[in-house]
Amino acid sequence: MAPWKKTWSAVEAFQAFQVMRQASALLVSVLLAQSVLSPSEIGIYEQWMFVQYALSFFWISGLVQGFLTYYHRVDPEKRADFAFSAYLTFWAATGVLAGVLLLFRKPVLFALTGHTEEKLFWLFLVYLALNLPTFLQEHFLLLREKPRALLAYGALSFGGAAIAVAGPVWAGYGLPYSFGALICLQAIKQGWLWTELKKSASPKWLPAETREWVLASWPLMVYALLGGLIPTINGWLVNWQYHGDPAMFAIYRYGARELPLATALSEALSAAMIPLAVRNLPEALRETKRRSLRMMHWIFPLSVALLSASKWWYPWVFSPEFREGIPVVNAFFLIVISRMVFPRSFLLAFRANRVLLWISVLELVLLVLLGLLWAPRWGIQGVAWATVTAYFFEKALQVIWLYWRQGISPGQFIPLGWWAFYSVLLGAAYLFALS
Repeated sequence: MAPWKKTWSAVEAFQAFQVMRQASALLVSVLLAQSVLSPSEIGIYEQWMFVQYALSFFWISGLVQGFLTYYHRVDPEKRADFAFSAYLTFWAATGVLAGVLLLFRKPVLFALTGHTEEKLFWLFLVYLALNLPTFLQEHFLLLREKPRALLAYGALSFGGAAIAVAGPVWAGYGLPYSFGALICLQAIKQGWLWTELKKSASPKWLPAETREWVLASWPLMVYALLGGLIPTINGWLVNWQYHGDPAMFAIYRYGARELPLATALSEALSAAMIPLAVRNLPEALRETKRRSLRMMHWIFPLSVALLSASKWWYPWVFSPEFREGIPVVNAFFLIVISRMVFPRSFLLAFRANRVLLWISVLELVLLVLLGLLWAPRWGIQGVAWATVTAYFFEKALQVIWLYWRQGISPGQFIPLGWWAFYSVLLGAAYLFALS
């Protein structure tokens, strides 16, 4: 057991956890697409998941990042109780969200999906209430450096989710039973989280520490809101362009997926470099350059291969009914180019939060303008192109700010030669796929 423990650090286990999250979402998509459900029925499930994301991603991300930052500032003797207070805070925020949905579900549904169909609403509401507080669990395990528990929790969460969603559908019972199975899974996860917290803390509320944590998390919530609005706006653009058609929404959602490994590993690396950049900037620059190059050597070739062959494997994986999503998935492979650049870690280390906010505002303005211009002309492919362009624009502005204000040249943290070579190669593969 000891050698196994040495193999996985908490950071590596957290990276694996994020990979499992992405892989599970992809697996669910494949299993639903290959099931007896029609694209319209699948679209109902995807729209409910979209509603959950749109209403919760920003405050969950902000509170979680604030929790990771603030946890070690708390008196060591109070940290366990502070974690329990954070858990109660997540429940309070979830309760407020559930109340808003109960009171204003028709206008909320219309604003996000373009219709007011409430099918499966009550099952979805119970699932939402049980699911959102569990987002604290993996970060709590990361802070307590429990890699084995992180891996086990990831296997339960995401393996269980795939079984819960697809199992009832493939057995012929339909989506209501899928939501029922998801509710059971979230109840198990709640039990695990409660048990983990109770091991080291009593049910205690720390008002001073909680208030300071929440106040410190507000800027991070705003940043997360701006950054995470991209998929929300994309969903709105698709619903707007196709008048809330669930089938087209499902086709877009299944195409609008980045390479799961690239997304999970790049986000994990970006997060891991923040504390190192605060402690030792030169080392963080070198480490970012070294680790990103190692990722490039296999993520870029994999992306090129998948993009070049998408017209063969995509209809096979998702069924021919989703063939219209091929141009979308091809465009989303190009996001890998910007994913392999990591300026955000250093902006956060310099506490350039306002700069990040303004860059995100400009990114969203560009996305909306391009989406409104390109969606009527090129449909879901136009929405995808707008997304790729907005991502490139964001990273370019971050890199420019680092050079202009801090004197950090791109070559200090980006392996420019290899990055340019792979970017051209991926671009050529995209042009080949268009032909």
